[in-house]
Amino acid sequence: MFFRQQPGNKPQSQFGEMNATQLYCTRCQRAMPVRERLALYLPSGALYHYVCAACGELLGKKESKAPIVR
Repeated sequence: MFFRQQPGNKPQSQFGEMNATQLYCTRCQRAMPVRERLALYLPSGALYHYVCAACGELLGKKESKAPIVR
């Protein structure tokens, strides 16, 4: 079964935002739980670092967009 999008309609996103719960840590050499730490707050949004909960190694980054204020 196929669904066709009507012209002029925008597709809806299924996920507003995704967060990591575990990432591979090269120091621990396995997938580890992560903590999300605010690294920088910008006018366009915020930058977060994913840090290993066991050793503190930086494992990844995430940028979130600021909400549009009207």
